[in-house]
Amino acid sequence: MIFAFLSARLRQWIVLAVVVPLVGRLLQGVGGRLTGRSPRLGTALTSTGGRLRGPRPGLLQRRRRRL
Repeated sequence: MIFAFLSARLRQWIVLAVVVPLVGRLLQGVGGRLTGRSPRLGTALTSTGGRLRGPRPGLLQRRRRRL
């Protein structure tokens, strides 16, 4: 109900900043538990969950060019 009063841009930000990383954590947890039973599926879910959680911290920093 609260989402009805928010602007589209704010709703999109909330989904990208809160919901998607939470789904990523959930997938990583499920993937870790499934690795023993089905290694391919467990690895795929863990990998996908890691990508949904966001980039590694060092990737967003700008690299300095050496002259």
